[in-house]
Amino acid sequence: MPKLKPSSGLVGHKKHVSFNISCRQMRIPLSGFPSRHGHRYSGRSRWTQAHWRWLEAIKFARREQQIVLQEYIDTAHACGGRVASLDREVETVAHASPV
Repeated sequence: MPKLKPSSGLVGHKKHVSFNISCRQMRIPLSGFPSRHGHRYSGRSRWTQAHWRWLEAIKFARREQQIVLQEYIDTAHACGGRVASLDREVETVAHASPV
């Protein structure tokens, strides 16, 4: 990864990278929660559309477990949306800055 100078217009890049890592780390409890309660994903790879559909289709018998799962899912989606937004901002700044 190239070093970015503050004058490059990408000062927020380090924050973006840090936020992106935080979002990936947030997936750990989301993938672990269903598995701890007997729900095992049998698909090939995680974090694909099929995996997300599987997560969203899980139904727990206890309401509080369903709420926790939904909170994990909503947080992951919000985090992903924020990363996409930051990606667009970085791209905009990178294209607008003279090299």
